[in-house]
Amino acid sequence: MSKLLGSYVSNKRRQAQDYLESWQSTVYSMVVFSATMVVIFWASVFLYTSFYFTFMPQESITWPIHFQFRSCEKEPGICSNPSAVIPVLDPMRGSLLVRGQKYRVVVDLEMPESPVNQRIVKPDVGAL
Repeated sequence: MSKLLGSYVSNKRRQAQDYLESWQSTVYSMVVFSATMVVIFWASVFLYTSFYFTFMPQESITWPIHFQFRSCEKEPGICSNPSAVIPVLDPMRGSLLVRGQKYRVVVDLEMPESPVNQRIVKPDVGAL
């Protein structure tokens, strides 16, 4: 009887060890899988942000515009249309505009409040 009881206990002990070993391998696999997913997630976040800040232009770029014109020699006033050259190269960062990217250019002029300027009708912005 003790021999039968001893073999039963050793059989159950072996089954318990096999069960624990299978759980250990399952837990180990889950830890490795989770760690791999965390590394892949943070690598994708890093790659996306580095791509975004490297290749995507700024949402808004503001430059001052200094108009140049030629004055008349014979009578007072302006004899040429005002014009300006705006550089799109920054000495520190290089080109501020990306080739192939669509841009919307808006010029916001502040004009002095004179009677002549007040008589000018504003153009319809939607027509542009």
